[in-house]
Amino acid sequence: MHIAIWLLAVFVLALWSLLAWAVGALLGLDPSWVTDIGTLAGQVPFGAVIEAWIPGWQALLTATLEFTRTALGWLGGFSQVLVWVLWAVGAVVIVLCAGLLSLLVTVVRRNMPKPPSSPPNTPAAA
Repeated sequence: MHIAIWLLAVFVLALWSLLAWAVGALLGLDPSWVTDIGTLAGQVPFGAVIEAWIPGWQALLTATLEFTRTALGWLGGFSQVLVWVLWAVGAVVIVLCAGLLSLLVTVVRRNMPKPPSSPPNTPAAA
């Protein structure tokens, strides 16, 4: 059980690291890429269908992209530090959770009643 817990923790830590790397790389880009997405949003196929389901989606998307561009410009170089600090906090939480689960498994196994032992088989006297 301990192996499964720690393998799962390593897998989750790898995914967490991949996410932190991707967010760090995205935040390291120039914020002008957000404007490029805004021009592409106007060329979305089936825009009328989306408009029927979500009225005003283009205005909402434009406002969201403008906010994103402003936030990315505001974060600037601090974003890399922020990403890696958050990664470290998440990594510590993942390792602590795995350690607590391992401890829980150990405590539960110690408190489980042991099955009665059977008497040793002795050969019958002839």
